[in-house]
Amino acid sequence: MEHPMAMPSPFPSGSWTPEGSQGSVDTASGSMKWAKPLDWVVAKPTIKQLYIDEKKTLKQVMAIMEIQHNFYATPKMYKSKFKQWNISKSFKPREVLAVLQAAEDRQAAGKASRIVVRGKEVDLDWVKDYIKRKRAKSARVVFGEHFRALNMDIDKMDKVICRTPSPSPQPSLKPPAALSQTEELLHTVSLYINGAFSGGQWFVDRKGCCRSRKGRRGNFFFLDLWDRLDMASNLMDKSEPVDLVNILNPAFVYLNDIIREEDPRSFPFLLGCFEVLRHRGRTDLMGSFLRYTAQLAARILGPEHPHSRIWKHTLAVFLSSASDSNDGAALGHSDFLEQLYFLLLDRYKAQPKRAAELEIGVYNDYCESVLDLKDLETQESTIRRHLATIEADYPPQRASGSAGTLPSCELAFLRHRHATAVKNLCLSQGRFQEAEEAMDSLREHGDWDGALALQNRGDVRLEMGDFEAAEGYFRAASGLVDNHSLFRDEGWIGMVFEKLEEVLERRGQTEEAREVRRVRAERVERLGRERVESETAGRLAEGEGNWMTETRGRLPLLLLRGDDGSG
Repeated sequence: MEHPMAMPSPFPSGSWTPEGSQGSVDTASGSMKWAKPLDWVVAKPTIKQLYIDEKKTLKQVMAIMEIQHNFYATPKMYKSKFKQWNISKSFKPREVLAVLQAAEDRQAAGKASRIVVRGKEVDLDWVKDYIKRKRAKSARVVFGEHFRALNMDIDKMDKVICRTPSPSPQPSLKPPAALSQTEELLHTVSLYINGAFSGGQWFVDRKGCCRSRKGRRGNFFFLDLWDRLDMASNLMDKSEPVDLVNILNPAFVYLNDIIREEDPRSFPFLLGCFEVLRHRGRTDLMGSFLRYTAQLAARILGPEHPHSRIWKHTLAVFLSSASDSNDGAALGHSDFLEQLYFLLLDRYKAQPKRAAELEIGVYNDYCESVLDLKDLETQESTIRRHLATIEADYPPQRASGSAGTLPSCELAFLRHRHATAVKNLCLSQGRFQEAEEAMDSLREHGDWDGALALQNRGDVRLEMGDFEAAEGYFRAASGLVDNHSLFRDEGWIGMVFEKLEEVLERRGQTEEAREVRRVRAERVERLGRERVESETAGRLAEGEGNWMTETRGRLPLLLLRGDDGSG
């Protein structure tokens, strides 16, 4: 339900509020925190506009950044960044001479001149005044003769570009500093998060959940939306007949609420969904949903709303990456995503009141999008360290695995992710017993986690060629898949059924394998028939029920022979 104080983001698109800046003053200790690499990325457009476009001195820029943005850096740091960014107010004498020579050559050819050096247009009157002041006319002649003697292309010297002037452009409110799409995205995300918190649109409630004042109904659709994308992407190459349109249609419906409410988790979650589709080579499916999301945000919130601009830049970045399939581009895209997720986590953690469920959830999204592509040892060690930090920062207040305790559920997902990383690492090293035991600790957290632990043992036995034991574990896991309906993961459930079907086929139990296939197909078909009913969805948003429980499937008895993994 929408909060009566709901409102659009209360900050202008070009502002940058100081909340969350890592270059801020530590009020507890009274010491300054110098700008970190990520802070420079976010502040770059503001600094360039002040220094280049508004022609302020370095001292003035530093004062503005400190007072208005809590951004602290030394003159040496600024100059180092200016060199790295290739921005400068002055030109080298050689560049000045090259500019004047180019202008004279084009004037002799009867061409109007618009000359650009290092991305900045040059005022020819200023160049002439400079020559007079420096009394460098003789030097100009000497250099000019030198250029002609070498028969060099003046347009390419010292990054001097000569163009015929275009018609005067229409006035624009966009920042004049040219930024890449990735820089624009990082900058806009930082503006958006800081503005949403400082303006009161996002707040942390008494349960420690970070919410939007526009409502939270869309938040409850996250998992089912991913279920549908996951299942559709996995079924697109299958020979079995499936109704992909009906499976995916509700996902488009969910996006309306998700975009309208601007939940703090929505962008990192959807970003992770689209990136996983990209990993799987489903750029067609990713592109369709990403375009729709960007168009939907512009229609609901307005094209200049920060959230709309975030999706506009995200679409451009993803499509650019999808069109360039070489390894270097893929590495660059992964590095950028890692930077983006670290920025999200950095800004969320910097708020006066932190939200465990949001931070853990975003870290899980980071793992799906970026960390899962790294080597197994890096995955295991990274998640282990982060899990230890989270557990130290947020000691559990309720029993883990409680369906109504979001932080505990997010923490359970992170524990499962670490256990999976341990299992995969042990399997790769042939340490089968350790791999088999890797996820047993999850069983104490409830039926859902217990099913994951059983599935893990089945995976290990399948890898070892022990099909009888694998069958028992997969049967036991199948019997628990619907016990935790609020967090039903149809993609995972389908995988368990598929593996059970595989071991049954290997053991010659053809009829039972066919029955498992039928059950799996029924679940897919039922998912395609489900529709989002506004009334039941509204009750779900208020915590009164779960519309998914009405369509829970019943497994045939042959899948439930034993509850301890026995056949």
